[in-house]
Amino acid sequence: MTRDLDELNPEFRKAVDLVLADLAHWCKEHLPGREPVVIETYRSQERQDALYAQGRTADGHIVTWTRNSKHTQRLAVDIGFSKTGRAGWWDAPEKAWKYYAHLARKHGLVAGYDFKNRDRPHIQMGE
Repeated sequence: MTRDLDELNPEFRKAVDLVLADLAHWCKEHLPGREPVVIETYRSQERQDALYAQGRTADGHIVTWTRNSKHTQRLAVDIGFSKTGRAGWWDAPEKAWKYYAHLARKHGLVAGYDFKNRDRPHIQMGE
């Protein structure tokens, strides 16, 4: 698993940088004690296949609904909200996820928040 933003497509990376900057500013005012954190950027097809198997043919919970992820094309990133000095990014309040999705749309990206099987941390380049 990689969190390196340099692994992303350069055009997509520019939009992600804008989202992260806006989100960091918003967190300071509206979500003190939290900051945006990159969870995962590029994902190999082998890793994508292993994640897809999770909860199906392998142990664990289902974490993805597709074998054909934009992560493998360097056109997707997962971002969460870390607690300062503590682990955990997934339990941010709903208002944080909604605002993050808004920022993704504002910068021309697709928000996983809007997917049928909601994927709050995920944003990607459009079709």
